[in-house]
Amino acid sequence: MIDFNALSVCDIFAGSGGLGFECLSRGADFCTFVDKSGKALHYVKDFATHLNIDSDSYECIKSDAFKFLSQENNIQYDIIFVDPPYNLRIGDGVINGIIESGLLSRNGVIIAESSFTDGITLPAHFDILHHKIFGTTQVHFIAEKE
Repeated sequence: MIDFNALSVCDIFAGSGGLGFECLSRGADFCTFVDKSGKALHYVKDFATHLNIDSDSYECIKSDAFKFLSQENNIQYDIIFVDPPYNLRIGDGVINGIIESGLLSRNGVIIAESSFTDGITLPAHFDILHHKIFGTTQVHFIAEKE
């Protein structure tokens, strides 16, 4: 079980923001929602208002995932969600982009969702902590080796 208190979260391919909102509701301090759709981020902002989430607890960034990962950031995240559209088959590239960007904190975890047919190739110093298949979806919990 994850203790979300004081964690910093990033929800890449945020869509409706469900994953990030769930973390905030469980005590995470901050969530960055990233999506290239302005409409999706408008929905995230409206839902945050509806849930009475303090505007200091989240930010919305309208960006392509790869562009977001290539920008210089002053924040590291304890949990980073990656849930790209399955048909794009870019999860591997995004995961490796996260690792290369330094956005993941030292003990952070990447939680990546993809089609059950997609494989993942990680740098040697990272490992899959847990892997689960739900129908046609798979979820990987990825972290740096100790």
